[in-house]
Amino acid sequence: MELISIVIPVYNGEKTIEQAIVSAQAQTYQNIEIVVVNDGSKDHTDFICRKLASKDCRIRYFATPNSGVSAARNFGIQHSNGTYLAFLDSDDALYPNFVQEMLSAFTKEVDLVCCGYDVFRGNQNKNFSQVPAPGAFSAEYYYQAIEIMQEQKCLNVLWNKMFRKRVIIEFSLNMDTSISMGEDLIFVLSYIQCITGQVRLVEKALYRYYISINGLQANSANWQLRFEQLQDIRLLYDKFKYPLDGFYLEAMRTIYVVLLENRNSTKSIKDILKQPICAEISKTSFRCGGKYAVLRALIKAQKVSLILLAVKFFRLLKKASNQAFDWN
Repeated sequence: MELISIVIPVYNGEKTIEQAIVSAQAQTYQNIEIVVVNDGSKDHTDFICRKLASKDCRIRYFATPNSGVSAARNFGIQHSNGTYLAFLDSDDALYPNFVQEMLSAFTKEVDLVCCGYDVFRGNQNKNFSQVPAPGAFSAEYYYQAIEIMQEQKCLNVLWNKMFRKRVIIEFSLNMDTSISMGEDLIFVLSYIQCITGQVRLVEKALYRYYISINGLQANSANWQLRFEQLQDIRLLYDKFKYPLDGFYLEAMRTIYVVLLENRNSTKSIKDILKQPICAEISKTSFRCGGKYAVLRALIKAQKVSLILLAVKFFRLLKKASNQAFDWN
C-alpha cells in the first residue's frame, strides 16, 4: 500500500485544527501520515496538536517559527515521506473517502488528480458544491482540464488535489514565500508544466471548504494579483501552444470575479479597464457566451455605468442561486 502524506499548516487554529486532523485520521484508506506544521501559533494550537499526536503515531507534528503558510507548506513537503502528497487547510476538513477516491484515480499514466468540494459558511449546512466534469487529459489537452477546473473554481487551490511527491522533488517545486495570494495557483501551474502524464478530474466532492469572512475571497485589495496570475496561465498556454480561446475565456472569468469581489466604484472600474488584458480581449475574436459575452461587450464599449449595473445584477443572481461567496 502506498503511503499518502497529508500536509496541514496551521497558525492560531485552536478553534478548527482538531476537526481538520480528526478528518484526516478518519480516512478509510489508513496508510497515511499527517504532517502538521504549527507556524508559530500564539494560542492553544500547540497543546491541541501535541495531544492528538500523542495518541496517533501517524501524526507527525512540527512546531516552527512564524514564517507564513507557504513556508509551513514547504516545511511539510520537505518532511513528508509519502509517494503521493495532499494538502489540508487547518480550518477545513476531508470527507472520509478523500484519500481512497483520489488514490484510486491514480494510475501509472496519471500525474495529477483533482476533485470537487462542498462549500460551508461557518457551522452552517452545506451551501453549494463545486465539482469538475470527469475526464483524463494528456499533455496536449491540459488546457481543457484547466478550463474545466477554472469553471468550477477547482484550479487555484492545493487542497482538492493529489500530487506525485517524486515530481515535486525532481523539479525542486516550492511554494513562493514572497507573495500572500496566488501562491497555490503558481504551484499548481508549475507542477503541470513539469509533468508528462495525465491530469485526471474526479466528479465528486471529497473536501469540505469553510468560508471565512477574513479570507482572501473577502479582501477587495487583491484584484491586481489576480491579473498577475493570468500572466502565469498565459505562460503555460504559450509553452504548450494551446489554443488561446481558453486563455481569453479565463481572462473573462478573472475580470468577472474581480468585479464581483470588489467594492466597485467608477474609479475602480476604470482602473480595472486599464489592464492590458481588457484591451486585448476587446480586439480579439473568441467564443464566449452568457454573462461573459455581456461583460465583454460592455468592456469593449467602455461603459462604466452599465458595468456597475451589470455587476449588481450578477451578484443578485449569485445570491438567488445560493452560490455567492462573501463578496463585498
